[in-house]
Amino acid sequence: MVSTGITPSGIFHIGHIREILTGDMLTRAALDAGMEVEMIFIIDTADPLRKVYDFLAPEFENYIGHPIGAIPAPDGAGKPSEGGNYGEHFLSPFVEA
Repeated sequence: MVSTGITPSGIFHIGHIREILTGDMLTRAALDAGMEVEMIFIIDTADPLRKVYDFLAPEFENYIGHPIGAIPAPDGAGKPSEGGNYGEHFLSPFVEA
């Protein structure tokens, strides 16, 4: 079993893609070697917000330590919004692509 995953704590970047590709390459190599293998990709929205990132307003200080799936999404100005949650906000563009 190959298990890999990411936390959508901000805009998706090359590190997220590297994580996916590494898991995929290991899975393919194991299959090519005749092994029975399954890849599990986890998107973890239970991880806590660790800090107020540069793109977030200071109001997000109140959410440090809270799961990113349980805090509000940032609006266009980086402030907590009324709709959606933080994890889904950053995950949606990746899923849609």
